[in-house]
Amino acid sequence: MATKAKASKGTTLTRGGVLIAEITTISGPTGTAPAIDATSHDSVSAEFVGGMPDAGEVSFDFNWVGSDAPQQSLDTDREAGTLSTYVLTVQDHATNPSTVTFTALVTACSLNPGGTGDKLSGSCTLKISGKPTRTYAPA
Repeated sequence: MATKAKASKGTTLTRGGVLIAEITTISGPTGTAPAIDATSHDSVSAEFVGGMPDAGEVSFDFNWVGSDAPQQSLDTDREAGTLSTYVLTVQDHATNPSTVTFTALVTACSLNPGGTGDKLSGSCTLKISGKPTRTYAPA
């Protein structure tokens, strides 16, 4: 059977509907749900119940473009503690790609000048607040 894998090229991240320029890698959302120990003396084996889900983080690296307003806004949001709306879009369908829409705080944002032979780059981490909305591409 042939694979249905798709290349990640063309994945985008927007903040407030505006594209964040020149992203090179994206990771996340990295959601988790804790297992709460509910074992009692009546249990015959360890028992667990699901805890409060945490939508996790999205982290990304980008080519630093100092004049790019959306890149500038990341650091501004971090300093102010501003929650913003982001949309992560993956190119897994020609007309209806999958998306994850979420509200997040910028918890880390850095300029990475690198060495003499390196490009200027940046990195950013977003902490998701609340439950993301996922829209999946059709089959």
